[in-house]
Amino acid sequence: RTRGNMSFTPLVLLLFIGVDINGELGKCRDLISGCMKSSDCFESGYYYYCNRTCGCTDGHCKDRIDTCKETLSYCFNEEDQGYCEQSCGYCLLKNCKDLLDPNFCNVYKHHCDEENVRYFCPKTCGVCDKICQNVMIYDTPCYLFKAWGYCENCHPYCRTMWKLCHKTCSPDCSESGKTACYRGYGPMPDE
Repeated sequence: RTRGNMSFTPLVLLLFIGVDINGELGKCRDLISGCMKSSDCFESGYYYYCNRTCGCTDGHCKDRIDTCKETLSYCFNEEDQGYCEQSCGYCLLKNCKDLLDPNFCNVYKHHCDEENVRYFCPKTCGVCDKICQNVMIYDTPCYLFKAWGYCENCHPYCRTMWKLCHKTCSPDCSESGKTACYRGYGPMPDE
C-alpha cells in the first residue's frame, strides 16, 4: 500500500536498519513527510514513522528502534527492554494512556473489539482497568512464547511472561501458575 507522496530522506533509510542517530528515535516526531492523521495511525509501522501526527507527545513512552515488532524477544532481555517499551507493553504497565490523540481514539471507539485499536487506544477502550490481559502490541507473540514454555514455572522468563502475557498464560485469569512461577524465581524487582 502506498502512502501518497511521502519522501524518504537518507536519515529515514538509516532508520530502516535500526540505527539511532543522536537518540533521535526516542523523540516524538514524524520521521517522513506527508503524514496524515487517519486510520493508518492504527498500523504500527505508520505510527512509528508518523507518531507526532498520530498524537504522540514528548515524554510519551515509545519504541526507540524500528525493528521492535519483528524482535519481540527484546521484551525478555533486561538490557534490551528499554528499546521496545511500547511494543512489549511496558508503556501500558507504567502509565496506561492512549498512544494516539484521545479525540482521535474517541472517533474509533466503536472499533475497540479490534486488537490494533485496543492497543493504540487502551484508555478509551477500557483496557487500563483490566488486570488479566496481554499487553504486548499483538497477542500472537504471547501464544508463540507460551508454546515455547515461557509460562512454565521452571522457565527463567516466566515472571516476565506473566507480566506481559497474563491472559495467554492463564485464559481463565487464575493466579495459580503465576504464584508457582514467582515462588520458583522470587518476586519481580519492581514488586
